[in-house]
Amino acid sequence: KIPNLPANGTLTLVGSITPFAVGDFVSVADITASKLIFTPDLNVFGTDYARFDFQVQDNGSTASLADVDLSI
Repeated sequence: KIPNLPANGTLTLVGSITPFAVGDFVSVADITASKLIFTPDLNVFGTDYARFDFQVQDNGSTASLADVDLSI
């Protein structure tokens, strides 16, 4: 589950033109197949460029938040 989105750039799946929305789910299969794509905004870069959180859910409950920090 993607509980929040990066302030800069977009998250999409390979083959999709629709960016993720808050609360969308991405499958483990899509992640392991490298289908989750981060696209930075044009002509913008830097350390700590973007950050988003995610939660992992197995066949039980949803886990605590973890985060991804991106430098471009």
